[in-house]
Amino acid sequence: MSDKVRVLLVEDNPGDVRLIQEYLKETTMLDLELSVVDTLDKTKTILEEGKTDLVLLDLSLPDSSGIETVIDTIAAAPMIPVIVMTGLTDTTRAMEAINGGAQDYLVKDMVNSDMLGRSIRYSLHRKQAQVRIEESEMKFRSLWDNSVSILAYLEVVTDDDGQPIDSKLIEVNPRFEDITGLSKEDTVGKRFNDVKSKLFSADFDPNPIFWKVAMTREPTSFEFQNPVSKRWFSVSVYSPSYGTFVCAFQDISYTKKAEGALRESEQLNKQAAETSQLYLDIMSHDVRNQLQAVIMASDILEDMKIEGEHETALEIIVESVKKAQNLIRKIITTRNLLEIPLTEISLKHSIENTLTTLKEIYVDVHVESIYHVDDPRVLADEFIEQLLINILENTVDHGGKPTKNVWIELQEKDQGYQLSIKDDGPGIPDDKKESLFDPRRRFGGAGIHQSIHILKKYKGHMSVHDRVISDPSQGAEFRVWLPKI
Repeated sequence: MSDKVRVLLVEDNPGDVRLIQEYLKETTMLDLELSVVDTLDKTKTILEEGKTDLVLLDLSLPDSSGIETVIDTIAAAPMIPVIVMTGLTDTTRAMEAINGGAQDYLVKDMVNSDMLGRSIRYSLHRKQAQVRIEESEMKFRSLWDNSVSILAYLEVVTDDDGQPIDSKLIEVNPRFEDITGLSKEDTVGKRFNDVKSKLFSADFDPNPIFWKVAMTREPTSFEFQNPVSKRWFSVSVYSPSYGTFVCAFQDISYTKKAEGALRESEQLNKQAAETSQLYLDIMSHDVRNQLQAVIMASDILEDMKIEGEHETALEIIVESVKKAQNLIRKIITTRNLLEIPLTEISLKHSIENTLTTLKEIYVDVHVESIYHVDDPRVLADEFIEQLLINILENTVDHGGKPTKNVWIELQEKDQGYQLSIKDDGPGIPDDKKESLFDPRRRFGGAGIHQSIHILKKYKGHMSVHDRVISDPSQGAEFRVWLPKI
């Protein structure tokens, strides 16, 4: 609305037009701009232009009369307030006009400039408030009807002493039928006890919970299993006003199933962890001690200034011990793998952290990363970076060039995410690809097999391919797939 209030006067009596014009000139409460038409058709034409803020409407026009005039005018511009002005003192007609959507009803012979000014001002404010309420109701209705939650609005029914005995279903959203099998038409207006068996088992009565919320207005929540579908639901109950309550049902069947599977898995994992812990302790303590003894003996031999083949053999011993120590370190790193629960983790963030670690270890590595997913989330744990660094170290260690090139690409695939790790090293011959993941042959080394072990916990998998199709000599490509949450 502009600074001026644009008033459209619909009046076919020239005398009445002049009188209202004088009244409006005397009005100081508003800055008014007046236009005048004398028929309903002209009124509709002006309203279609969208340059009117308020209509002063006479009910007796050459082409229309009575309440139909009000209805047709409002239909032409529902957002514009209408004040009916007539020469008739008729209470019945006045109520018809108001019920038809008019903001006010004024009798011409009884009006003055102050009364007309107040009526215009109040009508504008009332219409604005009415529009805001209607918009709010439309938004609420849209949220209610399209909510993913199952919603029901009820009112407590009491006996003559004011004690709760039942509840009446006032409104339900379309999803309510999902758990009751009852349509909205078969539900609204019914007593809750008539439909309770569709929701709750016979040995559980939620009424005391509902009534307490409605009377105290203190929200609560609880869980239950539907006796028909066997699905689990979480119910949040709150009271928008005294004596009423809203139930919001959320299907948690998947969560319940996952919790049960997790408990079972945790029990199995605990048993496996207790068995493997013994072997890890032996490896981390006893085997390490033996390796340390070899290192000390090697140091003594080195001080003896041995040469030739003996020196070469000593270098092989020292290098092999270091590899064995690194192997033990990797294995011990994941000693608690089965005990740590899965949580939601950003796959992209884990990749970036791993690449930072890789560049700290190898200064002669060039990495290019491409992400086709903004925020990939997976169920994993702290070992996901160990999984990735194992594959990357394997890629770099077998690169065979002074500067190793690595390409990282992440994209969505098959209800999950596929991470591609490519290199330009000597590649992996076709007859070696199959044995790469065979734990009995261990062609890929302990790191690759440790990564496979970690992937199994995440319900993922890994495969190896040629970077250039059908040409193993151009480098290898590891593909790691993890399911979406």
